[in-house]
Amino acid sequence: MTKTTNIFFLILFGIAQIFLLFAVEPKKQDTPPVMLWAWERNEDLSFVQTEKIGVAYLAQTLILSETEVILRPRFQPLKVN
Repeated sequence: MTKTTNIFFLILFGIAQIFLLFAVEPKKQDTPPVMLWAWERNEDLSFVQTEKIGVAYLAQTLILSETEVILRPRFQPLKVN
């Protein structure tokens, strides 16, 4: 892939994310008012009351180079009830 192709796919991915953000609106009662963020490290959030507090987490990382796009999944465990 060329640099131009990578930029094209990155822009296309961004547009798709924006479309999904506005096209799929979560129900207000399903979204907790407080959200915690879990980075790529071993996390034990099993103490969190998930009916009151939500957990957002890093599921994968996109690594862009001039020739390819590498998808790297989360490798560290995450515990949530």
